[in-house]
Amino acid sequence: MKLENGTPLQAHLFSGPASETDLGCAVVMKATYEIREGSLEIATNTPWPIHLAPLETPYGTFPGEVASRKPKTDVLVLGKAKAPRGEAVRQLGVSVSVGSFRHSLAIFGERRWERTATGLRPTEPIPFVEMPIVWSNAFGGKVPTAVGDMPSTDNPAGKGLFLDEDEGDGVPLPNVEDPNALIRSPKDLPRPVGWAPYPLAGGVRMEKLRGPDGAPLPYDVVEPWVMGWAHPDLIVETPAAGARIEVGGLTVDGPIVTAVPAFPARVTVRNGDDERSLTPRLDTLIVQAEERRLVVRWRAAETFEMRPREIRLVRIEPA
Repeated sequence: MKLENGTPLQAHLFSGPASETDLGCAVVMKATYEIREGSLEIATNTPWPIHLAPLETPYGTFPGEVASRKPKTDVLVLGKAKAPRGEAVRQLGVSVSVGSFRHSLAIFGERRWERTATGLRPTEPIPFVEMPIVWSNAFGGKVPTAVGDMPSTDNPAGKGLFLDEDEGDGVPLPNVEDPNALIRSPKDLPRPVGWAPYPLAGGVRMEKLRGPDGAPLPYDVVEPWVMGWAHPDLIVETPAAGARIEVGGLTVDGPIVTAVPAFPARVTVRNGDDERSLTPRLDTLIVQAEERRLVVRWRAAETFEMRPREIRLVRIEPA
């Protein structure tokens, strides 16, 4: 099966048998936009590629792109919390919203647990100008044991984890927290939170795959979480084109504001003399705050009867 792409979109076609008599195809398409005073312009310089292998970034690793369906939409934000006007602060709040969905984080300067007469308490946060929103700054980490390090299953890259209060003196606290579940006590073990890509095998994602009794849930229930790139808190119902996107706290001159773009092309699949239109579905939104870019991914899929020696073609054309 062939792909003809006459647009600036990055695209990749997957195809193969869907059953004994049918073929299936899925095309993944990605647009990189410059955010300019609220409007979007297709970026012609270094657009985000379609990557079949895992992609390493300063904010985490994106899994290799495959044809699997994402029934919901991943919302990811890559960037650093920045103090307003560049004046150092000890703590600030950041937020992302897409349509009616909103998610907030509390960002702290460097802190550590210190021992007092009444037990462990956090030190005052050290003032900061910017703080990367990465998993190494969220709650988690590894605990040394006699047989080796015991990692947090939710976030082994993080900080703040210890099991015995006698060992807590001097342990750093996380910089990125859930404002609705702030760490108050050395006994607190919060879920890590963040906006960067979350590991496919991370514990917070794995919790979504099991019921209250620990038994696996049916695939149609867990499918939204299985292939998502985002933390489960940021896998949302697919927003409509035109929905407002706003990211606050990652730039010194006010929030980044734009809107979900409509799919900017037309996709058709030809199987012999049969030609039909495909309706791509939005499954990923990535805000690159430092670059002021929005990366958007759509996926379209179709199955059709397998007939030998026929032309099979997916065509992407300007809308």
